Amino acid sequence: MNRLPALAHRTHALLDVTRKLDFLAPLLLRLFLAPVFISAGWNKATGFESTVARPLAVVGIPAAQRSLDNSAEAGKRLEAARGLLREHGRYQWLTERGNFVILNNGIEFAATYFLMLLVLFFHGAGRYFSLDYWLAGAAGRDRQAGRPAAR
Repeated sequence: MNRLPALAHRTHALLDVTRKLDFLAPLLLRLFLAPVFISAGWNKATGFESTVARPLAVVGIPAAQRSLDNSAEAGKRLEAARGLLREHGRYQWLTERGNFVILNNGIEFAATYFLMLLVLFFHGAGRYFSLDYWLAGAAGRDRQAGRPAAR
């Protein structure tokens, strides 16, 4: 029976080592969401197309110009695919539950879920729902600070 607190203590100590990197999840989440919010705000303020790449391309940033070119090419291909579907497919049936889209290999979803995983890993599911909260209690440690509990 004494093994459980020892195991909980070792597991909690191992998780404590990762606290040195706990700034990464919120930082990456902010960096990931910043272009989305900047783009949305820019569109609302000026009425430009829904991209933040245009102002960056004007400044001469090559990656922004490539992004614009890629978006234009994706738009052309999307319209061609829609035309093919309208002509040869059951377009109404295919699009009745959502629009037809072109993704960049689905990396957007993988990156989003990875960032959410990092946030949950470093910040947990909150008090009472987080595994490290209960491990800290089982190890006799202060659940908030990870220090030995005052008795």
